[in-house]
Amino acid sequence: MASDATANRSTATDGSRLSGTEAAEHERQFREILEFSPAALLVVDEDGRLLFHNARLRDLLGYDKDELAGIDTRKFWHDLEQRSQIIASLRDRGGQLLNEKVVWRTKSGQFLDLLLTYAQVAYRGGHISFVGGKRVLWVYDVTALTRHELRVVEQERQLREILDFCPAAVCVVDDEGRILFHNRRMRDLLGYEKEELDLFDTRLFWARP
Repeated sequence: MASDATANRSTATDGSRLSGTEAAEHERQFREILEFSPAALLVVDEDGRLLFHNARLRDLLGYDKDELAGIDTRKFWHDLEQRSQIIASLRDRGGQLLNEKVVWRTKSGQFLDLLLTYAQVAYRGGHISFVGGKRVLWVYDVTALTRHELRVVEQERQLREILDFCPAAVCVVDDEGRILFHNRRMRDLLGYEKEELDLFDTRLFWARP
């Protein structure tokens, strides 16, 4: 990151003139804000090398600050093919991408589920810029949420399996009486195939609707 200031002055985003000292102080404050952002931030060049990052990224991936200087960010990716697809999407969408779900690896090799938001480098024409920066990445860790969702899915699968082998017929219907779930005993009892009972109108079971 570097100032757009000339030898003695710079132009602020509101068009006013800043001295070199003022521009440097503004940039220092800007860097400090980014450093302590609760979301991880990366700025990469055209080749994917890291030009700037904040403390949250180091915490997330387990690297020291010096280790990340100029690192090839492909090292973070679990699936390089996914990275290539995302870069292609960025070109198609004008350099912007919101909350793309990816898997990265920490320094120790652990997998992280992340949401990536890409944007082109900001502050064009302002007094702050990332020299050589191609894209800004905001990274949000959703590992805990993803694992919770997987546990819920697995628990639901196990419950369905238990109910499927229940000796009593089990049927779950919606507000209109259509079948959302049924078990083997239900099919055996009524003589239907599994596919026939999906969203079946249970009113048709009754002798007197």
